[in-house]
Parts: sequence; C-alpha cells; structure tokens
Amino acid sequence: MSLNAGTGQLQVFGYGYDGDVYFSNTGAMDLKDKKITWKMNEVTINKTKSKYTVTFSLENPNLLSV
Repeated sequence: MSLNAGTGQLQVFGYGYDGDVYFSNTGAMDLKDKKITWKMNEVTINKTKSKYTVTFSLENPNLLSV
C-alpha cells in the first residue's frame, strides 16, 4: 500500500492463488468523512477480469461496517 500525494488515494496491490488459479489485483482506497471506498481490479491467469467496489463506514470509534 502506498499514498499518492497528488490524489490523496491509498494505492493497493496484491496477488495470490485459489486452488490452481493465480490472480493479481490493483486498486485504490479513498478516505472521505467516515467512509472508506475500496475499488479493485483483478485478473486471473485464465485472463478472467473482475472489478470490485467495497464501502466501509465508521459507525463509531470501535465499529467499522461494510
């Protein structure tokens, strides 16, 4: 994870495997008010492409919900 100082976004990346399918992903997290929006693009070794968007909300100092 790294911070893009120009946009204020956290850049994220990852890789892994599930059984015999390997994947890699890239994306960014935006932090606004009490919400974190995580957008990610994923591609598998089989060339399957997926996009995910997850929004987390800070309900109170001890509770983060999806």
